[in-house]
Amino acid sequence: MSAQTDVDDAMTSLKAAMAAYVAANGNSYNLAMWILGQIKQSDPAIARALDSGVTRFVAEAPDRRLFSSIG
Repeated sequence: MSAQTDVDDAMTSLKAAMAAYVAANGNSYNLAMWILGQIKQSDPAIARALDSGVTRFVAEAPDRRLFSSIG
């Protein structure tokens, strides 16, 4: 498998997990903050990107393309 396909598969799993959590009356804001915290801890470069406003762009322009189609 390619890295792009792995990212797409992971995103599918993440979407399913988020949907299940929210369906079980989980707080979506708390989930989002936890996910961002986990992502920031995983890679300093990604943490800098998130801190510099990349989340604003994502929130304003949802991108539903597969990563393999753009990566």
